[in-house]
Amino acid sequence: MPPEPVRQSPLIALLIARAISETGTLLSAVALPLFVWSVTGSTALVGAITALLTLPLFIVGLAGGPLVDRLGARRSSITADCGALIAFGCIPLLFARNALPLALLALLVFVGSCAEALGLTARASLLPDLARAAGWSLERATAAVSAIGRAALVLGPLLAGVLMSVMGAATVLLLDALTFGLSALLIGIGVAQNAHLRQHRTYGQALRDGLHFLRHDRQILTLMGLFGTFNLLINPVFLVILPVYTSTVLGEPSALGVVIASFGAGTLSGALLYGAVGAHVARRTVLIGSFCTIALAFVPLLVSGPLLVLAAGCALMGVGVGPCGPLIMTALAERTPVDLRGRIFGLYSAGAYGGIPIGVVIVGQMLQYTTVHITLLLVAGSFVLLTGVVFVLPQALLPATSGSSMTAQPKDLPHASQRRASPPMILSSPFIIPRNVPTRGSRSNNPDVRRITTPIAEPRRAFVCVGRFVQRRSWWSYTTAEHGRRPTAESPA
Repeated sequence: MPPEPVRQSPLIALLIARAISETGTLLSAVALPLFVWSVTGSTALVGAITALLTLPLFIVGLAGGPLVDRLGARRSSITADCGALIAFGCIPLLFARNALPLALLALLVFVGSCAEALGLTARASLLPDLARAAGWSLERATAAVSAIGRAALVLGPLLAGVLMSVMGAATVLLLDALTFGLSALLIGIGVAQNAHLRQHRTYGQALRDGLHFLRHDRQILTLMGLFGTFNLLINPVFLVILPVYTSTVLGEPSALGVVIASFGAGTLSGALLYGAVGAHVARRTVLIGSFCTIALAFVPLLVSGPLLVLAAGCALMGVGVGPCGPLIMTALAERTPVDLRGRIFGLYSAGAYGGIPIGVVIVGQMLQYTTVHITLLLVAGSFVLLTGVVFVLPQALLPATSGSSMTAQPKDLPHASQRRASPPMILSSPFIIPRNVPTRGSRSNNPDVRRITTPIAEPRRAFVCVGRFVQRRSWWSYTTAEHGRRPTAESPA
């Protein structure tokens, strides 16, 4: 069978559309609060309207995945971009006619943000197939997407500031709406219709299939919990702590822009570095290195140095954060069947980003009763503990293999109804016990099963022991299947 021809133009069209939509998102993130402030003059309303920009990440992540899988990623992306074009475009047009009450403004912002979040899930679902067709490795493709987002993080706010000084916040919101229209046009012209579109189940059944698959894939669940805690700790640093830090400690509120730009430059460097070497380095090593780099970056933030020291610490933190996004996208794309991508990507986004508002509220309350240094020290200590968890997690629960050049073909990936359990667990620590493992004294009738004995007696849950157990005849025991199969029969001794 002749090899499929390499087609890079659809992937390039997707990357350009992603760059345009990311830039538009940051334009609205800067222009919308100033627009609401100029219209209402209320800081409470500014916070409430701005919160509507992030709330759909959780709502659409839970509910939007089945829609993406039913409509197809390409059609969902175009539909979502058109919805965001209409919603955000109506804001400046109605404002020009003095027909924009506050309730309608909040509704338009919420609808536009929901459409934007759905488009992000759809474009993420398009990426693996387009990368395979272009002959790109998943590491390279996901690093390119992440680098585009990081570059937009650096350039978007600067561009928004220049445009608002020239045109005003309402006109910038109109430009934001046009970026979604341009993104829909690029996807419609440059990307072909999905080849694996097949959905004959109801919305509830489709959502249950996604939850069933996610419940039985312990690696994705581990990544969701790990990076849900990660976002709960790191995002409040930039949303709450650093604005207070630059105002009270440095006495320069304008320094926040320098700090954010330094972080964005660091994340861009980290994403590009992962794209260059990620396919040749074990992903577990990349993950541990990233967490250690971020933990080390808290030191310059705690020493109360000048702005240059703070900016250097944020840049170092960005270097650690940069590889995390493409690494997660690669792992999700490799483990998720084509017809479940929308649901799994959406559910992962809901779990990983749903804790950000909780972290912001907690850190904000802590700043009411403690100093900024104590709050930052507590956050840093919590992140060091999270880094320790990464060290002792089982190898099977983390992306442990070296980068693969392509995703698995759709026919090789089981559907949720066929996937009964995750692959056998390989322990990286003698203090971690997998699920469904016979205890000491139990035996297996499966000839493919390798048996080791131990004094540890709890086979039902995976947990981390603090300290060292008293050594008896052996360290630990567990049963694991070779050749990728789990034990099928067990009998007591």
